[in-house]
Amino acid sequence: MKEDTCGAWNIYDLTEMAQRRLPKGLFEFMHRGNDDEIAVRDNRLALDAIKLKPRVLRDVSGRDQSITLFGKQQKMPIIIAPTGSVGLAWYEGEVALARAAARAGVPYTMAASSMTAIEKVAEAAAGGTLWFQFYMWPDRSLSHQLVARARDAGAEALVFTVDTVVAPGREYNLRNGFTIPFRFTRRNILDVLMHPRWLFGVLVR
Repeated sequence: MKEDTCGAWNIYDLTEMAQRRLPKGLFEFMHRGNDDEIAVRDNRLALDAIKLKPRVLRDVSGRDQSITLFGKQQKMPIIIAPTGSVGLAWYEGEVALARAAARAGVPYTMAASSMTAIEKVAEAAAGGTLWFQFYMWPDRSLSHQLVARARDAGAEALVFTVDTVVAPGREYNLRNGFTIPFRFTRRNILDVLMHPRWLFGVLVR
């Protein structure tokens, strides 16, 4: 193998590693869905229903999975979706994701709720494709300022998110005290202390 996988050979390995490393509240915020998680289940079933049609005795020496999207070629038909809590999972995680996306030749969509400034992420994504997630806030002038800032930083597209009309009903966030503003409880404080690598590698920094 040319790349160091850190012991992870598939997405399930990565999930287990993240669960061990992160406090429970943060892991469930990133990994789980809303209410009864019916949409999560349906999405999984829809992906599992996709079948690849094998073709044998074909010349596969010149495989190419690149596509052209919005007039720009990229190496794979993949886009890194906006993930607002990535900066909590890893220190300046948005910078790491932007660099990884640039190396892979795919777009990186920076979340509107990212913890790292878009200018810094744009610098890290030099040579790559940067997109920006956009919500329409009640104060539209602030929304317009944010769009202008993303444009000036070099974002090539806006990903307009419209599915959060009301706050989501994430019951496990309430149980874990993972709310805005953050609610300190004996349970989540102990949980953080039991994950010293994350505590000193991310939170303290």
